[in-house]
Amino acid sequence: MTSDNATITFTISGKTSSGTSFSLTKVQAFAKSRVGQKGTDGIEGEGGINVIVTRQGSFRTYWRQIGDQGQILTAPEKVSEIIGGVDISGVKYIQCKVIIYKGSVDVTASALADPTTQGKWYINDEPTPKGTGEILNIPVSYADGKDDEVRFEYIDTNAKNWVGQ
Repeated sequence: MTSDNATITFTISGKTSSGTSFSLTKVQAFAKSRVGQKGTDGIEGEGGINVIVTRQGSFRTYWRQIGDQGQILTAPEKVSEIIGGVDISGVKYIQCKVIIYKGSVDVTASALADPTTQGKWYINDEPTPKGTGEILNIPVSYADGKDDEVRFEYIDTNAKNWVGQ
């Protein structure tokens, strides 16, 4: 293209659903971009916020017919347990942990120390007081054979001040 501006003219034709022929002409305009002098660099933006929730352990619920001493039980007995997980003072929990990144930098400690972040854990849409900071320990009482939703919510309006360690 030798000119800075040009047009393309094309015709569209066909038939409607009732069999009537039609034809229309369209004109598309376009322009060539010209390279000028290099401008100054803009201000570097903030790194994106990426939140990861990890889980250690899982629930297992089953029914047994044989007791701990090998006896046959008169009725099936429900057994709920945690596989994997963490042991805190002899009690097993599933442990969820939140990690907050700004760009590629782990800013979890800074973000959760910021009172404006208001990080909260939820289990099945209910806020849980057991979830404080970056860790939520979930007891075996949730091993009821039903799916549970675990969620971490936070406010990131002050993220520009979150820093890595």
